[in-house]
Amino acid sequence: MVNRRYANVSSGNVGEFMEAIKNASSGLGEYYYGDMCQGYLEAILEDPDYQAAEFEKMRSYLDPIIRLFGAVARIDTFRSILSDLQRGLEETNSIDNGSFKGIYTLPLPFEGERG
Repeated sequence: MVNRRYANVSSGNVGEFMEAIKNASSGLGEYYYGDMCQGYLEAILEDPDYQAAEFEKMRSYLDPIIRLFGAVARIDTFRSILSDLQRGLEETNSIDNGSFKGIYTLPLPFEGERG
């Protein structure tokens, strides 16, 4: 499926794709991590649900690039972005399972824990 979907990628035009990946990596790195100011990632750290949604969206965009060009392109920024966004997904899953305790969570007495 990948070969069929990306039939226009050949050894003759890989350089064009490498340049595009380099530009995208630079742009996304600056967007998420910031340059002179804080990046978008800092702004969404307090909202694990939004961070998880952003992870799912970016994974659908970046996974095919990583799979196709991972061996020949410098895609470390893409991997870092997905890794950092995935933390929101992990926190959201932990919250849904009832095991997450954030730094702003107040402990409440429940059955058997009354003091």
